[in-house]
Amino acid sequence: MNKLLFTGLCLLVVACSDDGKKDNPVNGNPEPIVSSGETTSSSSKENPGTSSSVGGASQANSTVSSSSQGEVASNGCKSITVGGFTTWCGNLDYPLTTGLDDGRKTSGYWNAYTDVSEGGASKIEWPVPTGNQKSEDALDPVIEHCGGVCGHFALDEGSLDSNPYVGVELYVAGEDVDGNSQNADASDWGGICITYSASYAPYLELNLGETFNSEIKLDLPTISLDRSSTAMTKHISWDEFSQAGWGVDNGGVEMPGPEAAKKLSSIRFVIQGKSGFEGEFNIMAFGPYNGGCVETDSE
Repeated sequence: MNKLLFTGLCLLVVACSDDGKKDNPVNGNPEPIVSSGETTSSSSKENPGTSSSVGGASQANSTVSSSSQGEVASNGCKSITVGGFTTWCGNLDYPLTTGLDDGRKTSGYWNAYTDVSEGGASKIEWPVPTGNQKSEDALDPVIEHCGGVCGHFALDEGSLDSNPYVGVELYVAGEDVDGNSQNADASDWGGICITYSASYAPYLELNLGETFNSEIKLDLPTISLDRSSTAMTKHISWDEFSQAGWGVDNGGVEMPGPEAAKKLSSIRFVIQGKSGFEGEFNIMAFGPYNGGCVETDSE
């Protein structure tokens, strides 16, 4: 069975073995917007055809129209393609078309993970049951329900000696014939755009896979994002990703963002902070730097 696509998800208390997860070196993460048990407010960009929202974005299906730049979702997201990567507008055209698949169609899927394999007890709770005909862990129903990847997170340090975390990641090139994640050159994307909401400040991380992560001593290039209870869009170029520096200090290889983009395995959306914090998150659009992510006041 396809390891990344069908069994690579880590939901609730099931965790993936994942290299490179350390305390976020660039994000101090102030107090979350909401306290435990509360939900964030609805997005000002929510789908006008829906009646409720999760994590700052509307649930239920987006309506679609066409344009010279591709499909246009009702929230304003446009499926623009740059460097082979087509902007993903929530539940439109899942899995994502990254332009880096080797033809076996294993790329472009969102995978969730937690800190459980390292001794933590953090979890992600989904608003609807997961699963499709191929895997009980598939996030298709969640994406259809939320118009994105949304869930409720609860951070619990368990026996960790660092801050607990949860995350979702997108494998850009999928896996090889042996089931190992592949690396690919995503330079032509120019970076990424993302529309999201999160009640606790997340960060993005460039995962390079086991071999390269080891060479940089797990000091992966990252960039911090703002917390927001409503839809927020960021356009981030590759040169805005940077290492914390402790990897190089310990003999690791220096890896600027543009160099990391040449050997990219996955892009991670991580929430990490104090044990006991809970909240909501939603990834509503994701694409290349000059892609068609939702236009918001935060841009």
